[in-house]
Amino acid sequence: MNIIKPSSIEDLIIMLLQKSSMPIVKLIEAIDKERSGTTKQGVYNMIRKLKRQEIVVVHNKSISLSGVWLSAMEEFFAQARNITKSGRMSSDSFLNLAQGEKIQYYFRDPILTDAFWSHIFITLVDVSAPKTPVLIYNPHEWFLLVRTDNEVDLFKRIHNRGQQLAVLAGNATALDKSARSFLKDSNAMYETLAKPLFPKNNYYVNIIADFVIEVWIDQKISIQLDEFYKQSKVFNDADKQRLEQILMQKGRNRFSITHNKRKADALRKKIGKYFFLHRESDK
Repeated sequence: MNIIKPSSIEDLIIMLLQKSSMPIVKLIEAIDKERSGTTKQGVYNMIRKLKRQEIVVVHNKSISLSGVWLSAMEEFFAQARNITKSGRMSSDSFLNLAQGEKIQYYFRDPILTDAFWSHIFITLVDVSAPKTPVLIYNPHEWFLLVRTDNEVDLFKRIHNRGQQLAVLAGNATALDKSARSFLKDSNAMYETLAKPLFPKNNYYVNIIADFVIEVWIDQKISIQLDEFYKQSKVFNDADKQRLEQILMQKGRNRFSITHNKRKADALRKKIGKYFFLHRESDK
């Protein structure tokens, strides 16, 4: 993404929506002026992609930037600015992390955390080798319940690359088990555990190639999540609203990205033993 010198359809959409929302037809006209020859279908395809990623919101044939995404980016750039000023990193790009380096951010609620998380996840998946499985460990897979379209789209992206996906839930309540129904692709696997794999009930981890994403959800929110999952046997509209209320509470949510092959391999072995994954010789 380059919003300083926008040239792609994605860049132009974000740049044009910077000040206010606009009718989609006006957006298409504006993009055609900036990028002659761009087709309506090309713009609509990009709008659908950005909508799935929750970067834009479409309502009554008008489009605007998502408030959730803007808040997540605001916190991201604030963190990056502080890191740059303190001299802790020469670049704010997580892809430039050298072996052994780590960068971390803080977000005020889990929903904002996941908006930024999705961006990092997608980027790392896209640069990883398709034959390297993507591993996920979540105490609860609440993403599929409250951010269904976004999570399913992430998983579909992995499937379309021919990449294996293994998702391990650290609990086995009725709702934890129900998440299995969302992973129907042949290269996607889902398992639940009778008890958490890690000591802390607020610890989430993704392993993508040699990168490790670790997230610590605010402890008081995690306790409420555990209680919600224990009490809920089915998931209806009222349950969804309650779960969203829990996840939108303010707290201290830590997000960390580490480029460390040794750590990635150790976590891959710890989580991967519950699945049938490609052998190293298959890669």
